[in-house]
Amino acid sequence: MTEQQQRIDELVRQILGESYLHLRVDRIYLEDDLSTGRCSLRCELHHAASGQPMIIAGEGVGFLDAFFHAVRDRLAVEYPSLDTLAILSFSLAADLSTRSKTFGADAVGEVRLDVRNSEGAVFSFGASSRSITASSAEACLRACEFFVNSERAYISIYRALLDARSRRRADLAERYVQQLGELVRSTSYTKVIEEIRRELEGPAKGGAADD
Repeated sequence: MTEQQQRIDELVRQILGESYLHLRVDRIYLEDDLSTGRCSLRCELHHAASGQPMIIAGEGVGFLDAFFHAVRDRLAVEYPSLDTLAILSFSLAADLSTRSKTFGADAVGEVRLDVRNSEGAVFSFGASSRSITASSAEACLRACEFFVNSERAYISIYRALLDARSRRRADLAERYVQQLGELVRSTSYTKVIEEIRRELEGPAKGGAADD
């Protein structure tokens, strides 16, 4: 994670607090049909904070494609920004110094993903473990969580800004505008903003006029 991503993530965590979405993978059931090139999976996850279980399923060309589709299909209904993401590249690198056997197949492997949002900005995510499958799932999940939480934080601050303007709290409004400026860099937000503006168009205009 770059320094800019780290700053954004810290801001998002500050805004969302305990409601920050963090999912953990428990089990993955995988079927990879090499004759057709199609991979299907079913995955059991849980919310790290609440322990609430979640099941996702999907298919694609290989594990990473199938997992990304499974996460997106499960979350994009509530968080439409996921529909605008694109994986630009991914890589796997093994740290053979961590191997316990001569052959080295048990070495820690790091999977890295480069993901582009709707604004054309590219963000990198990575995860390491002794399982290629686990590292791939974790890196993909981190990417999706980053954009989901950024979207949620943007919505939260946008609404707080409208409330601050309606109460003539210029000090709060200024701070919220600055935070929105930070979040807009990472949030793939076009559809969300359109929905928010339709929903809150009246209060937004009223708040702006009051200022």
